[in-house]
Formats: sequence, structure tokens, C-alpha cells
Amino acid sequence: MTGESQDQNSSLAILGQIQNLHRSDVNAISEAVSGLRSAERACAAFAGTDAERSRERAQLLQDALRFHDKHKNTECPVCGTTETLSPSWALKDRR
Repeated sequence: MTGESQDQNSSLAILGQIQNLHRSDVNAISEAVSGLRSAERACAAFAGTDAERSRERAQLLQDALRFHDKHKNTECPVCGTTETLSPSWALKDRR
């Protein structure tokens, strides 16, 4: 009978823990889902536009400058052209 008693105590303990679990706020979850869907629509509308291409180009240039700063060479990491990332070019791009 000791085994049955321990099983019952264990089951009661688990049920007590379940009862004390924090319940999710369904309204907050719905609002978060709505916000994420809205953000997804905004991103989809942005795709393929001149603004997206400009943002991607700016990111590419920033990455090239970080690469240049880290490796201290003047070769373009994208096209391999030598003497492209000169100090004057880097200063011009950072304005």
C-alpha cells in the first residue's frame, strides 16, 4: 500500500503545481500576433522597392568598411578591385 500512497501524493503534488501555473493572457497574445502580422505586411510592401535596394546597398557599404577596418587593406571585399577603399572614400561614405 505504500506504493499507492506515494503515487497518490505524487499525483496530488503534480496537480497542485499545475493549478499554480501562470495562465497566459489571451488578449496580450492576440495583440502580439496582430502586431506581428502587421509588421509582416509592412515588410512585404517594402520588398523590391528602391528604398529596400538603398538600405541593402548602405548595409553592404557598411560591411565593406568594417571588413576594411578589421583587415587593413584597400581591396574591395566584394569585387576585388585594388585601392578602392581608400581613406578618402571611407571618410566620404561615413558622412
